[in-house]
Amino acid sequence: MEPDEFGELYAIRGSSGIDPKRSRRVQATGDPYRRRSGGANDGQVDSGSKAGTAFSSQLIWVSSTTKCPPRSGAGATALLAIRLVLDMDMKAFFDTLDHDLMMRAVEKHIPESWIRLYIRRWLACPVIVADGQCQPRDRGTPQGGVISPILANLYLHYAFDSWMNKHFPQVPFERYADDIVCHCRTESEGKALLEALQVRLTACRLQLHPEKTRLVYCKDGRRTGHAEHTRFDFLGFSFHARTVQDRQGKLFSGFNPGVGRKALKRMGEVLRGMKIARATGMDLRQLAKRINSRVRGWTPSVRIVGTPY
Repeated sequence: MEPDEFGELYAIRGSSGIDPKRSRRVQATGDPYRRRSGGANDGQVDSGSKAGTAFSSQLIWVSSTTKCPPRSGAGATALLAIRLVLDMDMKAFFDTLDHDLMMRAVEKHIPESWIRLYIRRWLACPVIVADGQCQPRDRGTPQGGVISPILANLYLHYAFDSWMNKHFPQVPFERYADDIVCHCRTESEGKALLEALQVRLTACRLQLHPEKTRLVYCKDGRRTGHAEHTRFDFLGFSFHARTVQDRQGKLFSGFNPGVGRKALKRMGEVLRGMKIARATGMDLRQLAKRINSRVRGWTPSVRIVGTPY
């Protein structure tokens, strides 16, 4: 299937003597499965022109949560239905975005030729690798680029969101950047959706991660079947069977969100790095002041919607 939803491809007119500087490749931490390309200095042009382009690019914003109005990560997790879930993740998503398809989407929303010219130059900006050689770039968005997130979101709006609404309107889904979950009623529906998405994303020059993409059975006290995968992570939350309490105070097993394992690990590393056990010269008030500066930042992220705490 051809990705015709990206719109017509228009020729870019105009010229400018300002070119993006080459960027240096740096190792991005976090994801052990891939090494991102790009650099901290990508797309360095005249500051006024760059700021103006970034501001104009806000006009092409498309909501990443198609089934509901834009909201915070915690708000999006409250919409997750407790059924069979297709947990999806793109393989090296930001490194494999096709420039031609990306520019089709950009040109559909931005009429200014000079903005399109800058965007194309940023995308094609070469990279200086560790040994000092200059490596050309024919796909992907620059790591840390000022508009890389919004360009990637626009790409998936046409590659995934619009396609889902057209071909699988009965399947609710949530998408936050390239992290996607789809709610399926049956296992056959989930497998059919997965096969169709593989064809669609291949046409859009993307690929699902073979280890991170899977069908998850939302097992709890009411759904007692057996499956290989019974938990998934989304937006820093971990969804699996937990002991919860209803309004009458009774305990039962429900498929509910909680702080994800990766998030808990990061919190533990931060607390250990504070070396509280060695702060013997501080009193309780001073320790609380030091810890609260961190806890205040975590609380809004890990608080479950609908709970009083």
